Amino acid sequence: MPFGMSSHTTCVFFDCETGGLLTTHPIIELAVVAVDMSSWEEIEIFDEKIVTDPTKCDPIALEVNHYSPEKWKDAIPELEFIVKLGAFLNKYKNVRRMSKRGSPYYTTRVSGHNITGFDLERVSILFKKHHKFLAMDYSGALDTLRLAAWIFFLRPDLEAPRSYRLTDLAEYFKVKFEGEAHTALADTRVTVQVAKGLLDILTRKAWA
Repeated sequence: MPFGMSSHTTCVFFDCETGGLLTTHPIIELAVVAVDMSSWEEIEIFDEKIVTDPTKCDPIALEVNHYSPEKWKDAIPELEFIVKLGAFLNKYKNVRRMSKRGSPYYTTRVSGHNITGFDLERVSILFKKHHKFLAMDYSGALDTLRLAAWIFFLRPDLEAPRSYRLTDLAEYFKVKFEGEAHTALADTRVTVQVAKGLLDILTRKAWA
């Protein structure tokens, strides 16, 4: 394994909160939790708010995501955020990929809830805006929403959650939010526990 690469059992869970549902709306907060998948223990946490112009956001989204000038008083500029997040991800690169030219490079295994339908695209847009490489393993992303949909489709014998929303999956697995839902770190930590519950179902001997 190249110098600086983390164990293959490490997965980085993340969640971002945005100023709206459009790709043009800014990311206002992002949290990452690096997890040792062999023990499910947290290794390290990244949690930052980004300097935000409320006039470029949907007021409803800001309310849902608990935005206030006071809570964002220690927010950092976009470029500083990107540099910090990039340095964090670089410590956990553990997926070997090949470029179109045949050169090997490494990315970071990532997981989250609905990240393939929402979060990954927003983070990618932000990094491209500043001409920076995003080390998240986009093609191999482990999405708990998609995993839940597959599991409960294949296991009609199981009582299914009300929906595959994170709050409903958290209720299904009796996982409590530490703090308010729709804050990046709280959502990320709940996603870790939801992933653990889903994988427990997946590996049960009763699987049929």
